[in-house]
Amino acid sequence: MNNRTPTTQRILALLLTALILANVVYLLFVGWPEMRAEGPKPQAQAATGQPLSTPTVSTTPSSKPMASAPMNAANAADGLFLFSMSDGNSAHFFIYHPVSQPLQRITTQAGADRDPALSPDGQRIAFSSRRNGYWDLYILDLASGQVQRVTDTPEFEGSPSWSPDGQWLAYEAYNGNNLDIFLRSLSNPNDAPVQLTDDPGPDFAPAWSPQGRSIAFVSARSGEDEIWLALLDQIDNRFQNISQSPDTSESQPAWSPDGRYLAWGVDGSGGRSIVVWDGQESYGNVTTIGPGAEPAWKPDGSAILARISGPNQEGIAAYQFPGGAQVMSYTSLPASLHGLIWLTGPSADAMRNSAVYNPSLALMPTLWSPALTVSPISPAGRSALVSLPDVSAPYPYLLDSLDESFNAFRSELASQVGWDVLSSLENAYYPLTEPPSPGLIEDWLYTGRGFALNPLPFSAGWMVSVREDYNGQTYWRIYVKARYQDGSQGIPLSAHPWNLDARHSGDTRAYEQGGELAPIPDGYWLDLTDLAAQFGWQRLPALVDWRTYYAASRFNQFVIPDGLSWKDAMAQLYPEEAIATPTFVPTPTTTLTPTRTPWPGRRYYQTNTPTPTPVTPTATNRPTWTPLAATPTP
Repeated sequence: MNNRTPTTQRILALLLTALILANVVYLLFVGWPEMRAEGPKPQAQAATGQPLSTPTVSTTPSSKPMASAPMNAANAADGLFLFSMSDGNSAHFFIYHPVSQPLQRITTQAGADRDPALSPDGQRIAFSSRRNGYWDLYILDLASGQVQRVTDTPEFEGSPSWSPDGQWLAYEAYNGNNLDIFLRSLSNPNDAPVQLTDDPGPDFAPAWSPQGRSIAFVSARSGEDEIWLALLDQIDNRFQNISQSPDTSESQPAWSPDGRYLAWGVDGSGGRSIVVWDGQESYGNVTTIGPGAEPAWKPDGSAILARISGPNQEGIAAYQFPGGAQVMSYTSLPASLHGLIWLTGPSADAMRNSAVYNPSLALMPTLWSPALTVSPISPAGRSALVSLPDVSAPYPYLLDSLDESFNAFRSELASQVGWDVLSSLENAYYPLTEPPSPGLIEDWLYTGRGFALNPLPFSAGWMVSVREDYNGQTYWRIYVKARYQDGSQGIPLSAHPWNLDARHSGDTRAYEQGGELAPIPDGYWLDLTDLAAQFGWQRLPALVDWRTYYAASRFNQFVIPDGLSWKDAMAQLYPEEAIATPTFVPTPTTTLTPTRTPWPGRRYYQTNTPTPTPVTPTATNRPTWTPLAATPTP
């Protein structure tokens, strides 16, 4: 028999409910317990395929080494990473591990080094370099540090990939104004290379299968970048499209060490991600691993290293395979990457032993230093504007602290492409007397911290813009055509430009999407966006209405915000009252007249409604500062 009264039962129920709520609140603050026996907890971003959140990288010139990020304990001392990274006005190889190896430069020769590829025996690294003035292939012996030159031609040659026996290299070469895949024998270096592909569309980024019977590569022969296979033991139907994804762009295929899986990067409207295709499954059946691009397999096949790019930042992360759980969180890098590999075991040991650590080799070069030239300084510590010498623009001015960066960037860009790209600008500064363009009220050109490229070279075909989407925002990567097209300047393009002018072609689809992809142009080009980043200049995202409003694309603007908001940047240049927005009181357009108010059952009485006096807004005077005349010296 139950002796508890209903009141007692209700009290016990309330106490039990309160206890459960207290535990839930505790778990929310402390964290839910991990139910797996071992291994890292996967992050939600990797499971959903959404881009990782990345920290903001400051653009202020610095010589500090980059900071490291934590790594899973099971992989804390497991090898190291070797990658090519932009290094001032060039690119060099660096080794790094977030736990066991500080960032260190291992090549310092003049000319850029890029596209490293580890040999099957783990003892050599093939790469592309312009250390002799032209892009050729080289091989670095890890044990001795000796470098052997493989090719000697004026044409561009890059992205080498080893055959399983280490006797051949597959690589991309710019031949006949087109990128194609070639095979070169290392045992008989005097033999002419074998041309594997010969299609009007560019073929590039080869990856030789560990079984040796096929080579994966990227091809635009279908009109967009897809992953194709070249079956070496077949003559008919040799080339097969395995990605089959017309709505995305694919890049950088990489085979797993056992040859069963093929990973590559996918670039779609939702961002960049790494996918893996199982060679034992049907074509087109891929699994998303996580955000990133340019996958590099760990030599035992248990993880994938990925490049994580942002609009104005760069980093790396690693994912467990299979599964996609992160084994290394996002780690920021100070500059853009141009190829990366994962070294373990004897390969990592040989690289560490050959590279004697020198702290100065971890520092990024300082390409410019600010120098204030205006005297006396402005009132209240505000910034001053200075003119840009020999620059054609409506208002060729920048902040006094930034003109050195612009001039150094201009000089280096002209040296690398053979013509003075920045001698003529659309603009570099808007004074407050200039009205803003519709929808562009917070224009960074008002701050003196930005400039806009002249659009005429785009119309002439000497500049192109490539569309890049990050987290729902659209950015543009600008390429400049080199003056000398002999292979000594720039590299061939492998990305499709975006034609903003196609919206006016009459094509409904091109109008709705703000343009369309254009064919890859011929010739050698320089990545202006990458070089600008070395001097601190960042690109801006397009505004939401860029598809219908041309100016909102902001494809040609570069700024140095230094972490400031637009309002804070304006406050550095102007007093508060000069940038305050006046509030206008509307003036009535009609005069009110007396009206009779009806009252049921009574006489009508007249109600006098006063006529308000119109209020006319008074504009706020914008004071200007006039420098005091210098006091003559007696």
